[in-house]
Amino acid sequence: MTNALSRAAGLALTLTFAACAARPAAPPTAATTSVATLPPAALRPTPPPAAGDELVVQGTVTYRQRVALPPQAVITVQLVDLAQADAAARVLVEQRLAAGDNQVPFGFSLRVPTAAIAPTARLGLQARIEVDGALRFISTGRTEVPRHGPKRPIEIVVTPAK
Repeated sequence: MTNALSRAAGLALTLTFAACAARPAAPPTAATTSVATLPPAALRPTPPPAAGDELVVQGTVTYRQRVALPPQAVITVQLVDLAQADAAARVLVEQRLAAGDNQVPFGFSLRVPTAAIAPTARLGLQARIEVDGALRFISTGRTEVPRHGPKRPIEIVVTPAK
Protein backbone atom coordinates (compact mmCIF):
# COMPACT_ATOMS: atom_id res chain seq x y z
CA MET A 1 0.00 0.00 0.00
CA THR A 2 2.79 2.45 0.88
CA ASN A 3 4.47 1.60 -2.43
CA ALA A 4 1.32 2.61 -4.32
CA LEU A 5 1.07 5.85 -2.32
CA SER A 6 4.71 6.67 -3.07
CA ARG A 7 4.14 6.12 -6.78
CA ALA A 8 0.98 8.28 -6.77
CA ALA A 9 2.78 11.10 -4.93
CA GLY A 10 5.71 10.87 -7.35
CA LEU A 11 3.39 10.99 -10.35
CA ALA A 12 1.54 14.03 -8.96
CA LEU A 13 4.82 15.82 -8.33
CA THR A 14 6.08 15.02 -11.84
CA LEU A 15 2.86 16.31 -13.42
CA THR A 16 3.08 19.53 -11.37
CA PHE A 17 6.64 20.21 -12.52
CA ALA A 18 5.76 19.39 -16.11
CA ALA A 19 2.86 21.85 -16.05
CA CYS A 20 5.09 24.61 -14.69
CA ALA A 21 7.78 23.93 -17.28
CA ALA A 22 5.27 23.93 -20.14
CA ARG A 23 4.31 27.57 -19.52
CA PRO A 24 6.99 30.04 -20.60
CA ALA A 25 7.66 32.88 -18.20
CA ALA A 26 6.09 36.15 -19.26
CA PRO A 27 8.66 38.74 -20.28
CA PRO A 28 8.75 41.79 -18.05
CA THR A 29 6.56 44.58 -19.30
CA ALA A 30 6.51 48.27 -18.51
CA ALA A 31 3.62 47.67 -16.12
CA THR A 32 5.53 45.06 -14.10
CA THR A 33 8.80 46.98 -13.87
CA SER A 34 7.59 50.56 -13.60
CA VAL A 35 8.17 52.35 -10.33
CA ALA A 36 5.01 54.34 -11.01
CA THR A 37 2.90 51.30 -10.12
CA LEU A 38 4.12 51.52 -6.52
CA PRO A 39 2.21 53.64 -4.01
CA PRO A 40 3.76 56.98 -3.05
CA ALA A 41 6.55 56.75 -0.47
CA ALA A 42 4.41 58.51 2.12
CA LEU A 43 1.88 55.67 1.95
CA ARG A 44 4.39 52.82 2.13
CA PRO A 45 5.45 51.73 5.61
CA THR A 46 9.11 52.45 6.32
CA PRO A 47 10.93 49.21 7.10
CA PRO A 48 13.38 49.19 10.00
CA PRO A 49 16.99 49.80 8.91
CA ALA A 50 18.83 46.72 7.72
CA ALA A 51 21.99 45.74 9.55
CA GLY A 52 24.15 47.54 6.98
CA ASP A 53 22.01 50.69 7.18
CA GLU A 54 22.80 51.46 10.80
CA LEU A 55 25.83 51.93 12.98
CA VAL A 56 25.81 49.78 16.13
CA VAL A 57 28.10 50.67 19.03
CA GLN A 58 28.20 48.40 22.08
CA GLY A 59 30.25 48.48 25.22
CA THR A 60 30.35 49.15 28.94
CA VAL A 61 30.56 52.11 31.31
CA THR A 62 32.71 51.60 34.39
CA TYR A 63 34.77 53.45 36.99
CA ARG A 64 37.81 52.51 39.08
CA GLN A 65 36.62 53.74 42.48
CA ARG A 66 35.40 51.12 44.92
CA VAL A 67 32.04 52.67 45.69
CA ALA A 68 28.54 51.36 45.13
CA LEU A 69 25.92 53.35 43.28
CA PRO A 70 22.48 53.82 44.81
CA PRO A 71 19.56 52.24 42.92
CA GLN A 72 18.30 55.63 41.67
CA ALA A 73 21.55 56.34 39.77
CA VAL A 74 21.10 57.02 36.04
CA ILE A 75 23.80 56.16 33.50
CA THR A 76 23.68 58.16 30.24
CA VAL A 77 25.71 57.20 27.16
CA GLN A 78 25.73 59.35 24.00
CA LEU A 79 27.12 58.85 20.52
CA VAL A 80 28.12 62.32 19.35
CA ASP A 81 29.57 64.08 16.31
CA LEU A 82 32.78 65.86 17.37
CA ALA A 83 33.51 67.37 13.93
CA GLN A 84 33.00 71.01 14.89
CA ALA A 85 35.74 72.11 17.26
CA ASP A 86 34.11 75.43 18.16
CA ALA A 87 30.64 74.04 18.88
CA ALA A 88 29.06 71.61 21.30
CA ALA A 89 29.06 68.02 20.13
CA ARG A 90 25.89 67.07 18.26
CA VAL A 91 24.15 64.12 19.93
CA LEU A 92 23.24 61.42 17.39
CA VAL A 93 21.74 58.92 19.83
CA GLU A 94 21.48 58.59 23.61
CA GLN A 95 20.73 55.71 25.95
CA ARG A 96 19.75 56.12 29.61
CA LEU A 97 20.05 53.21 32.00
CA ALA A 98 18.71 52.95 35.55
CA ALA A 99 21.26 51.37 37.90
CA GLY A 100 18.66 49.60 40.02
CA ASP A 101 20.39 46.81 41.94
CA ASN A 102 23.24 46.58 39.39
CA GLN A 103 26.79 47.86 39.75
CA VAL A 104 29.56 48.57 37.24
CA PRO A 105 30.16 47.67 34.50
CA PHE A 106 26.92 48.79 32.84
CA GLY A 107 26.37 47.51 29.30
CA PHE A 108 25.02 49.74 26.52
CA SER A 109 24.02 49.33 22.88
CA LEU A 110 23.55 52.38 20.65
CA ARG A 111 22.05 52.22 17.16
CA VAL A 112 21.88 55.10 14.70
CA PRO A 113 20.89 55.07 11.00
CA THR A 114 23.93 55.70 8.84
CA ALA A 115 21.91 58.33 6.95
CA ALA A 116 21.92 60.44 10.15
CA ILE A 117 25.74 60.55 10.18
CA ALA A 118 27.27 63.42 8.21
CA PRO A 119 30.07 62.48 5.78
CA THR A 120 32.45 64.75 7.71
CA ALA A 121 31.45 63.41 11.14
CA ARG A 122 34.02 62.46 13.78
CA LEU A 123 32.22 60.09 16.10
CA GLY A 124 32.80 59.80 19.81
CA LEU A 125 31.19 58.49 22.98
CA GLN A 126 30.34 60.40 26.13
CA ALA A 127 29.07 58.95 29.40
CA ARG A 128 27.91 60.28 32.73
CA ILE A 129 26.39 58.93 35.92
CA GLU A 130 23.94 61.06 37.90
CA VAL A 131 22.30 60.44 41.26
CA ASP A 132 19.14 62.44 42.00
CA GLY A 133 20.09 64.87 39.22
CA ALA A 134 23.58 65.51 40.61
CA LEU A 135 26.55 64.59 38.46
CA ARG A 136 28.70 61.91 40.15
CA PHE A 137 30.88 60.55 37.32
CA ILE A 138 31.71 61.76 33.81
CA SER A 139 33.89 60.66 30.90
CA THR A 140 36.77 63.09 30.49
CA GLY A 141 38.89 61.46 27.78
CA ARG A 142 38.05 61.12 24.13
CA THR A 143 36.50 57.82 23.16
CA GLU A 144 36.47 57.92 19.36
CA VAL A 145 34.35 55.53 17.33
CA PRO A 146 35.27 54.35 13.81
CA ARG A 147 32.77 55.48 11.15
CA HIS A 148 31.91 51.90 10.23
CA GLY A 149 31.56 50.83 13.85
CA PRO A 150 33.99 49.29 16.30
CA LYS A 151 35.10 45.71 15.80
CA ARG A 152 34.66 44.94 19.53
CA PRO A 153 32.82 46.44 22.52
CA ILE A 154 34.16 49.76 23.81
CA GLU A 155 34.88 50.41 27.49
CA ILE A 156 34.20 53.94 28.73
CA VAL A 157 35.89 54.73 32.03
CA VAL A 158 34.22 57.60 33.88
CA THR A 159 35.91 59.60 36.65
CA PRO A 160 34.42 61.37 39.68
CA ALA A 161 32.92 64.77 38.90
CA LYS A 162 34.50 67.68 40.71
